[in-house]
Amino acid sequence: YPFPQDLAKIWQVATGQGFDIVWRASALPAVLPKVLAYALNSRPARYAQIAPHYGVLIAACIREHEVMLQSAGADDLIDRRGYRKIFRSAAAFDRAARDAQRLAQHWGIDNRIESSAELAAAEPALRATLAGAVHYASTLSVRDPGALVQRYAADFSARGGRQLRASVQ
Repeated sequence: YPFPQDLAKIWQVATGQGFDIVWRASALPAVLPKVLAYALNSRPARYAQIAPHYGVLIAACIREHEVMLQSAGADDLIDRRGYRKIFRSAAAFDRAARDAQRLAQHWGIDNRIESSAELAAAEPALRATLAGAVHYASTLSVRDPGALVQRYAADFSARGGRQLRASVQ
């Protein structure tokens, strides 16, 4: 993901109103140079140069995780029905739908724009009427991340790996 370019999103992160990034002011002096580099490399022209490399890396990671899932007998922990990003407001949904269409056209990202009615039909447990969703159909999600890590660790040990514990300060 690129660093947010939208001032409203940057404000939301800076003031701790979102749940996607948690930060502490005391850490800012140490991380500020890295955050600034991340922000500069997320500018549209630069990010367009970097993103194809991310795509290659992500594809390799997905292939490796598939091998690891099979080896660890952990496929039951994976939900292959995709991921829905759900929106309450029509304005946010419209922006996300436009962005999803751009991602599909430019990068081939598999997604489906779901209206309020389509979302309600797909997710009948949702009680509120919502604006809509973007369904990233090929995205995998993990039902129990802790269990997945445990199975990966057990498989690693079973294949001769050695686990160590350490404290980092």
